[in-house]
Amino acid sequence: MGITKQEADSLAQFCADQYYEFNANTWLQRSIQDRNASAVAAKYLALTSWYGHEYQLERIAAMSMASCSNGTGSQGYTQSDGLDLAAFSASVRYAIALKRIGVGLGASKR
Repeated sequence: MGITKQEADSLAQFCADQYYEFNANTWLQRSIQDRNASAVAAKYLALTSWYGHEYQLERIAAMSMASCSNGTGSQGYTQSDGLDLAAFSASVRYAIALKRIGVGLGASKR
């Protein structure tokens, strides 16, 4: 079971919001709710040169994936599991840019 377009868009907006107001606990809570999709995103974003928060994101991904492998989330995502990383990256960057100029991602799609 892969990630849907709606889930990917929501995750991109979450990541953009966290870019400006990073909170590791929020990432961990979301990872439980979204079957580790945000852990996959954290791992990916930790490897980028533009997002920041590398060490915290690596730790979040490791903690989330460890809880998944311990049986608390056996239906979790693996690798990118259907998440188009190029499109996801573009969506996150776009949402960050919109936040920078004071426009929300949802408002731009009207």
